[in-house]
Amino acid sequence: MKVLKCQKGHFFDGEKYSSCPYCEDGGATVSNSVPQFTKEDIEYAKTAAANDGEDVTVAYEEDRDREQTIAYQWTPSADVNADAAADVPDFHIQEERFEPVVGWLVCVEGAERGRDYRLLAGRNYIGRSVDMDISIPDDQQLSRERHCSVIYDPRSFRFVVLPGDSSLTMLNGETLNMPHDLKDGDVITCGSTKLCFIAYCREGRDWE
Repeated sequence: MKVLKCQKGHFFDGEKYSSCPYCEDGGATVSNSVPQFTKEDIEYAKTAAANDGEDVTVAYEEDRDREQTIAYQWTPSADVNADAAADVPDFHIQEERFEPVVGWLVCVEGAERGRDYRLLAGRNYIGRSVDMDISIPDDQQLSRERHCSVIYDPRSFRFVVLPGDSSLTMLNGETLNMPHDLKDGDVITCGSTKLCFIAYCREGRDWE
């Protein structure tokens, strides 16, 4: 079970709903800040875990890609006898650990103009599918999966853009037929979306 909390404070099952079923707008507003779990959130998830007898992942709908790991192990209080405690399933609350950002792609033209996407070390796939590292579902000219990708190699401090197998990708207005190094301000065009590249990590500034 995955318990999500929307910006308006509603809790819902993230495995059943892609957005908050209680909000008229779906509760899908994107936040630029990293939210913190409150005592109320933790208590809610503890109750859900106890009722379901299974692990519960707690996250915020607007910041699913920026999560930290926490854990809770139920411990019986002094007034609970051993037999009663044995009937209560062990459970914990877990947030998936976030990975450090190495750079960003900022949409400067297209359906999600103004939105930024975090780049992580390794390969970042771009496509319409929610399974992609960078998902742009409203761009119908974009391939569903792996239209193109951006790689960051922490050993060489290099960012590289790679075109997909059968999808048109452009870099700074030129057709991209092979891997190409990226530098700050480069613009990747995929589908009807233009993404401006901004690096954070470089030699002398990394997470090692």
